[in-house]
Amino acid sequence: MKKEKLRQIYKSLIKLPTRPKIELGQYYTPFDFIYAIFEDIYSNFNARLKEITIADLGAGTGLISIILSLLGVKRVYAIEVDKDMIKIINKNIKRVKEKFGIDIKNVEVYNIDINKFKKKVDICVSNPPFGRRYIMEDRIFFNKAIEIADYIYFIVRKDDISFYEVYSKENNLNFDVIYISKYILPKIYKFHKRKSKVFTLCVIKAWK
Repeated sequence: MKKEKLRQIYKSLIKLPTRPKIELGQYYTPFDFIYAIFEDIYSNFNARLKEITIADLGAGTGLISIILSLLGVKRVYAIEVDKDMIKIINKNIKRVKEKFGIDIKNVEVYNIDINKFKKKVDICVSNPPFGRRYIMEDRIFFNKAIEIADYIYFIVRKDDISFYEVYSKENNLNFDVIYISKYILPKIYKFHKRKSKVFTLCVIKAWK
């Protein structure tokens, strides 16, 4: 599927609930970061996409899960602990069918904590909670990814690249940075003092 078509689908999706929960670190993933993962998976697994399984840890409103499902992979497991987010994932899947005539049947939604997910998958993706309010949360997600997958794509802060590179090597993983870009975070929560804040985020890739 062409990039612009994917962008149109992404734009149609609900990005966040009306009242996002700060304790769960609920933000949304910008399209270009998702597309970087989409493109890398397509380039490296094109010959066997129909056999590939993907786990999306902390799936949120399903943005990553839905876009990656359009690769035509066997299964995407959208794992999300918040019941309100689960409702939005299902709404977004229906929205894609209503607006674009695409019936997404390869996304399987799990309303559980990520540590309760036990299936082995080929690829694990995540935009985990990070920042001062969520110290070590992203590490929990990464450890789970190492446990269940051979290939890992994570969206992290540029400042954390060195940690993930060292941590990957300590766990006998290869490591690469496949995308870096500015991310303009809009004011979402009351504690946000500015209308927006600019971060540099990246997509890292680790594999066995």
